Amino acid sequence: MAISDEEHVSLMINEEDHLRIPVLQSGLSLDSCWDPIQQIDNQLDETLTFAFNERLGYLTACPTNVGTGIRVSVMLHLPALVLTKEINKAFNACTRSISRPWTLRGGQPGHGRLLPDLQPDHARQKRTQLIEGSRT
Repeated sequence: MAISDEEHVSLMINEEDHLRIPVLQSGLSLDSCWDPIQQIDNQLDETLTFAFNERLGYLTACPTNVGTGIRVSVMLHLPALVLTKEINKAFNACTRSISRPWTLRGGQPGHGRLLPDLQPDHARQKRTQLIEGSRT
C-alpha cells in the first residue's frame, strides 16, 4: 500500500482486487477524485500489461468488476432519512433506476446491514457499460 502525502489517495496492490486506487474526498468533488486516479493509471499503463479480453474488457479478480475495471462508490451520511423512516423509499428509488442501476449497501464497506448513522455505499452495478472519463 502506498499513500499520498495529503493522505487522500492510496494505491493498494493485490488486496481484494489486483489493483485498487481509492480516493477519498468530502463534498461534491467527484471530478477532483477522478484526476489523481487517471494520472496513476496512465503511469502504471506505461510499464504494466493488464489482462484484457477484446470481448469482455479488463479481466479482474472479481467477475462483477470485469469490463472497464472501474468501480465508482459514493458514501453518504443520511441520518435524517433514517430518523424519518424515509430511507427505504430512497433505496427503492435508486435500485429501480433503469438508466443508472446502483448497488446499495448500508453501513461500512463490505457490510450489508444498516448502521444507526447509515452511511450507505452506492456503487454502479454494470461496469461493462461504463466508459472511462464518462460522468454518467
